[in-house]
Amino acid sequence: MPRCCIVTAYQGDEFAKLATLTLPRMEAFAARHGYELIVHPPDGAGFTDSWMKIPAIISALQGGFDFVLWLDIDALILRTDRDILEDAQPGADLLVSWHGPQTARLDGAPFPPHYNAGVYLIRRSEWSLDFFTRLLALHGEVTHPWREQAALLTMLGYNESLGNGPNVANEIDRAHVGHLDPIWNSIPGIAMATDPVIHHFAGLTGKTRLGLVRENVEIVPLYETASAAVRSALSHQISRRVAAEHATQSLKRAQTASGAEYQNQTAEIERLKHDIARIRAPRQMLRSLPGVITNRLRDKIDQLSGISSSSPGFTLKIDEAPDSVQTLWPEGKSERFEGLAFSTSGDTLGVATADTNSVLLYRRTESGAFEDTPYIRLGGLDYPHDLSFSMCGADELLAVAQRTGALALFRANGVKAPEPVFEISGAEARLTHSDGVSFVPPANDYLAACNLGSSSISFYPRISHAPVRFALKPDFELTHWSIFYPDGLAFTQCGRWLAIANHGNGSVSIFQRRSRLLAGAKLRYGPEPIAIIDDKSLRYPHSVAFTPRTNHLIVTNAGGNFFSVYEPRRSHFGLRWSHVPSAQTIVADEKTFRAVNSGSKMEGGPKGLAVHGNNIAVCSPEIGVRIYSFHEA
Repeated sequence: MPRCCIVTAYQGDEFAKLATLTLPRMEAFAARHGYELIVHPPDGAGFTDSWMKIPAIISALQGGFDFVLWLDIDALILRTDRDILEDAQPGADLLVSWHGPQTARLDGAPFPPHYNAGVYLIRRSEWSLDFFTRLLALHGEVTHPWREQAALLTMLGYNESLGNGPNVANEIDRAHVGHLDPIWNSIPGIAMATDPVIHHFAGLTGKTRLGLVRENVEIVPLYETASAAVRSALSHQISRRVAAEHATQSLKRAQTASGAEYQNQTAEIERLKHDIARIRAPRQMLRSLPGVITNRLRDKIDQLSGISSSSPGFTLKIDEAPDSVQTLWPEGKSERFEGLAFSTSGDTLGVATADTNSVLLYRRTESGAFEDTPYIRLGGLDYPHDLSFSMCGADELLAVAQRTGALALFRANGVKAPEPVFEISGAEARLTHSDGVSFVPPANDYLAACNLGSSSISFYPRISHAPVRFALKPDFELTHWSIFYPDGLAFTQCGRWLAIANHGNGSVSIFQRRSRLLAGAKLRYGPEPIAIIDDKSLRYPHSVAFTPRTNHLIVTNAGGNFFSVYEPRRSHFGLRWSHVPSAQTIVADEKTFRAVNSGSKMEGGPKGLAVHGNNIAVCSPEIGVRIYSFHEA
């Protein structure tokens, strides 16, 4: 597999604010496709403007990467489903987007067609290293406002784009250059692809650009799940807004000091301001979209970001028919099934068995059911209580929470036994009875763990992909009076909401992720929960999970013979969850449950919980593992 890195750089407060919005998307893209992300520091040789990208690119080309993807800091990745390496053309060492009427929709004032230097895909070769070295040598000699982009066009002989006379043939260099699909470098208000992957907010500055990027970030979840038609319609509306902003800035620059021309331009600016106000906010954009697309967008926004726009309509149906439920029985009475997790593909089910100090891995068959016996038995652990899977580049990681105060990480690729790669433990880790663990989506660049002993949630940032390393000291600890002996935790797929099962007070606390801008570009939840589910029917909550599409919240009850489902509800303040269950599913025969529960009110019911696709898995020492199918809409 080719090694690829994403490289970016920035300097100054304005660009630092942009970075808090765009870097998380670069991180998510890199994690999805196994790239490395390099945020290059300002160059000490005096490259303080957009020229700083050239030494950053040269450094990456010399670093052993097969491909280098340069992104300007004002480039926002909208979706992660496309791999840019699939567009790498054989024989092309430099791929860059050509913006003109033949390749893009032009939404603003006319301009000469040209290559835009905001996004580069570069193949490491003798030519590419030599080309960018020659390009860097032009620093200080090119006076065009386009800076290094002007130098690039000059080297390739595209003088007409710069207004510097006729083009000059340069087949030696042009033979190495290929056209990069404009979906990778769509500039709202100027040159747009039909269904962009990246919005590059070029040509604007200051608060205007920052506000536009922030508004676009709010609706990024739509681009990850909506259809191409919906994404295209939304991008068109955003481009309309930006085109109006460009026109306003152009008029202001051209305003004269007095006379009728001044008055006419002032009137035109006021009209543009009115248009901008009419289409500026993400929710307002929906009003001018076709009706069918508008309804679909509203549904997606409600589902993914919790903004209220229509009446509730979420449903979840669990198939409880005995012949549709699969059971995996423990092979011995000493195997106490405590925690569950599906692998990222859903083809493996991991089970933490506390008393045998092992994790069992079950393989899914072609029929969709799991094999009755584990294909791997991972031993040598110390009271494993919960586990979580995540991709880290090309590798899948398995994290195991051990009650003795340690998080063990393994590389879990293929059918081989997982290989230990790292452990978070020791006094500075502050883990006390670590009963629950989860990677934090969507970037999965943090590990979160429950601390039963201190009634807190600890967050550990990943500090290296290769080798895999996480900080040994928590970057953040979430505490609140409602968190009492937390036994399990779960995040929605978008990472916006965190649910915590409070074993000590029979409740579930739900926290919302804070804006990275407000949190100083750091991962933070809280400080207050957006909801506390203190349903009287809860019996020592053990684990929690959200369904992938509708965010129904599922809670297992260690002291009750059932797991509970809580329905999401829209409100003007985001998603909220019902305080009474919309459904309860019995998991064992009552006689078996009573025999255990009569001796301890905290035992006998389902404990571990995992959700993937349309499967819900629950487990306990008494029932083994029960796997249900469900449908959500």
